[in-house]
Amino acid sequence: MDGKVVNVDANDLLDRKSYFERVPVTSEFELEGIPNRDSLAYGGLYGIEAARTILRGTLRCIACFVFYCPFRLFNLALSCRYPGFVSLMSAFKQLGLLETTHKIHPQKWTAVVPQAMGVRHGMQVTSASGVGRAVAAVVPGEQHDELFEALEWLGLVPGHQQHPHEGNPVMPPLPKDPMAPIDVFARLLAERLKYQRGERDMVVLSHEVVARPKASTVQAQGQEEQVYTSQLITYGTPSASAMARTVGLPVAIAALNVLDGKVGGLRGVCGPTEESVFRPVLRGLEEVGLGMEEKMRVVRRGGRSGDAPDLSTVEGTLVGGTAGRLAKDGVRAAATG
Repeated sequence: MDGKVVNVDANDLLDRKSYFERVPVTSEFELEGIPNRDSLAYGGLYGIEAARTILRGTLRCIACFVFYCPFRLFNLALSCRYPGFVSLMSAFKQLGLLETTHKIHPQKWTAVVPQAMGVRHGMQVTSASGVGRAVAAVVPGEQHDELFEALEWLGLVPGHQQHPHEGNPVMPPLPKDPMAPIDVFARLLAERLKYQRGERDMVVLSHEVVARPKASTVQAQGQEEQVYTSQLITYGTPSASAMARTVGLPVAIAALNVLDGKVGGLRGVCGPTEESVFRPVLRGLEEVGLGMEEKMRVVRRGGRSGDAPDLSTVEGTLVGGTAGRLAKDGVRAAATG
């Protein structure tokens, strides 16, 4: 990131110091992000080993757990969520709801959190008031309101809130056999987060390519740089979700091209970096209304003299904002785990 290698341990992925706040993918909504595995491998894959920033990550939101936005950059790659998601998932982690190694066997949904906390922290929680005290011991106070609002809405603590579009809330059957807390939690989310009538998903695909004149070999203070963006925002329809269309249609187009012998004589498993694969797919996506809107603008970079980076670019925001905290803390560059 800005020429420095940064490493975020998997156990620290949801910590406040590790995520990226207010990443400017679009002016229509705010997004935050977290690193996603090893970013540096993409330098060789795309021939950008010399890029000053290479980041693969995931942007997150609180408004909708299943909101998905793949995001691609010359030197950054992220998928999108609204702000607040990371904080809430961090709290769920502290409650033990994301544990994978031990099993619980709740007889009612309000027993899930106490049993999960027992797995993670060895706590014995036997009452509703005990849950509140236990949560206060492991989750920062500023997260309590949003956490309990979510737990109530999900039916995991008394005082259950209803979805604005549903009548009586529908809770799935409890598992008959012991399961890991994360599996029990996923079963609940699969039911409670189903789309209701009038709801739809959205997919955002955004590329940012930052370039400077070829003759310029050094980064100078106030130097002009060109920021190329390519973006798609699409929504689900009554017949198909945005996720289904943006994932399924590229595969379908590629499969048809293989059947028609239009993939340049390739054999075996090939990635989408092969031009005979991705060019026809991009053309096909244009034909079905999933084309990209492309723009270019010029910005001035502050350079390495201490001036603030341009926060209108994704790279500038990450380097100068939350991501800058990682580098200052001496935390190394791609997430592991």
